[in-house]
Amino acid sequence: MVTIFVVIITIAVVIYLINDRNQGNQDLTRVSQSEALDKQIEADNIALEALKKSIERKYIDSSDTPIQFKQQGYPYKFEIEEYTALHFETANQDLDSIIKLSIAHFRGNQILDIREYYFSPINANNTNGDRFQFTHLHGIKPSDVLDKPTIMELWEEIEPQLQKKHLIVHNVDFFAPLLKRVVSLANKPLKGCTITCTSYYSKLFITWMYTLKLDLICNEHRIPYWGKPSKFKAVSTGLLFMYLSTIATNQSYNLFMTGKKISLKPIKKTIQD
Repeated sequence: MVTIFVVIITIAVVIYLINDRNQGNQDLTRVSQSEALDKQIEADNIALEALKKSIERKYIDSSDTPIQFKQQGYPYKFEIEEYTALHFETANQDLDSIIKLSIAHFRGNQILDIREYYFSPINANNTNGDRFQFTHLHGIKPSDVLDKPTIMELWEEIEPQLQKKHLIVHNVDFFAPLLKRVVSLANKPLKGCTITCTSYYSKLFITWMYTLKLDLICNEHRIPYWGKPSKFKAVSTGLLFMYLSTIATNQSYNLFMTGKKISLKPIKKTIQD
């Protein structure tokens, strides 16, 4: 009986030691995997910051050299697709309170050109500090646009950049009315434009995303995004379009890549007797 008892105890000890060793190996594996993940995240962050710096340098230097983005899964002939991303900022909900326009021109997976414009609001009533109700969103203060021209004063320079272009915006319901307002004030149509909304297609293609906010989508997918004060948001929007092109579904691909036709004509005023 004693011998059997000793054998049982010995077997139990051996099993315990084996399990303990296996647990130790699993713990080491978890630590190793965690360290590897931390190193990968650090490397990704360094690469992302380097990319943001290169974009900033391109803008500051007004360089003609395109910035190219290497990624797997670009669709067929994507390298010849031309599109223009744009992003407005306003002082408040008034369509005449435009204070910023960011424009980025792309061909395929390349950034060709970046433009950033600051404006005084079209309507002088929006220049007061208490009318800058969206500063907490974009960080632009009245002093940042003091003595700047309005968008209408620079529209002759801006308009050719958008004419007959495939326009990319994030939240078409916000940006289209602003664009139509400017076109009406200029009394000259923007012809041949199509438009793609990255907010809409993010919801369609990235079904697990819990938000459609540009900053959160970009941060989740390692797309360069700049915080306050607002800058280069057109670049972020264009890069998001570029990313979405790699996951676009067949049934939505053509409309996504070409955009929907948008009517950008001056609104005719009727005279009331």
